[in-house]
Amino acid sequence: MTRLRTEAGLTLSIALVALVAVAASGAALYATTERTVRVNATSRDRVAARYAAEAGIERARWALGRDASYTGETMRFGAHDVTVTVTPAGDGRAAVRATAAAPTMHASVDATLRLTSSLPVVETWRDE
Repeated sequence: MTRLRTEAGLTLSIALVALVAVAASGAALYATTERTVRVNATSRDRVAARYAAEAGIERARWALGRDASYTGETMRFGAHDVTVTVTPAGDGRAAVRATAAAPTMHASVDATLRLTSSLPVVETWRDE
């Protein structure tokens, strides 16, 4: 009977050690997964802000193609408020800045456009 109790105690001890090891592995996996989710969400928000700012530049190209006196506007793309500012740069060019802002991220794009009789041509482009 003593030997049976010793074996039962040993089995219980091994089971508890295994349980603690599995629990620790699960906690580590959860922490890693949580960190990965946060990093991915930040990356997604950064890309969305950049795309919204780029859309502002494209909106300015379209508007300048229709009306050379277009000076900009504020619009909404998804979760981002996009402010477009157009400044005449002389020589048939315009400097355009589009800034996209959301609660979690913002981005800006600067472009120089050469005005033509149709859609303006992008001469320079800089993401921030």
